[in-house]
Amino acid sequence: MARGYSDFFGQSIFFRFGTFTRVDAAVVVDANVETPIIALAGKGQLYHGFMGVSGAIHCGDSEVRLYVDGLLVYSPRVRSLYENNETLPCDFDFWMTRYDLRIFEYSIQLGGSFSFEQNCALRYFETAGDTPTVTGELDYAVQT
Repeated sequence: MARGYSDFFGQSIFFRFGTFTRVDAAVVVDANVETPIIALAGKGQLYHGFMGVSGAIHCGDSEVRLYVDGLLVYSPRVRSLYENNETLPCDFDFWMTRYDLRIFEYSIQLGGSFSFEQNCALRYFETAGDTPTVTGELDYAVQT
């Protein structure tokens, strides 16, 4: 378990985070609404995220949304990630890892490191009238 680094005066200058934790969920989302997939509470650090969408014929304008401390931090449209060729891993951003119009499966990764003081949430905003199955995964640690 991480303990932080002590400075000259013996006080930690870095946050002390607990054990690395992975949480995942699968939700069938309703049409034309924003649906919470995963919600975290407490003070901590978000390391990585994943969202998979299956069974959505028209999900191009739907959005993957990341909220940190109640604020919308990032909300890319599924199709815009593909059209802008955002397919390479990067910090503090989402990128597309699968965009298959033949079997209607889409995968999106979240990189970077986001710290949160109160809560963090991964949500999916469905805009096309479909009811896809959305799977989500977040890797994080909370402050001890």
